Amino acid sequence: MSRLFTALIVFNMALLGSALVVGYLVGPLGLLGLHVALGVGSALASALVQCVCFTYFLGTGRWVAEATQAHKLDLGYYRRSRVLKRNATFLVLGGLAAVFLAAWLGGALAASMSAVSVWMHEVAAVGGMAAYGIVCVREGRLIRLNLDMLDKLVAAVNRASGGESA
Repeated sequence: MSRLFTALIVFNMALLGSALVVGYLVGPLGLLGLHVALGVGSALASALVQCVCFTYFLGTGRWVAEATQAHKLDLGYYRRSRVLKRNATFLVLGGLAAVFLAAWLGGALAASMSAVSVWMHEVAAVGGMAAYGIVCVREGRLIRLNLDMLDKLVAAVNRASGGESA
């Protein structure tokens, strides 16, 4: 999962970065259509990446609950899994909020809403990309911690079942 998540993040950050760069070229080069397409695409890609992260923690959390119950293992695995999932949930929501705020302000700006100015969209885009990058790094750390915990759980399951594979 760690490699998959890293690949998704690299692709997603490249999309976000290209939307940001093209956004600064909108005025001189007239690339508004491309900027909007990249912005919407990168926002959707961000949602996909966050869905993958959240689904991973949901799925592994369920497996941990079933494995600890079936093999009568220490509930510490289950508790740890819940803490990791809870932390990931807050990160997922924060990451989506950062990206979608910039997208919403961009849409409002494109619709010529007088309450939104260019600088608001720029600040939200740069700040949102930075915040999203931090969120993704922290999610990657949680995934690695979860993988370590799962390795220990599999070893405990193997010991509990007499060396059989889980």
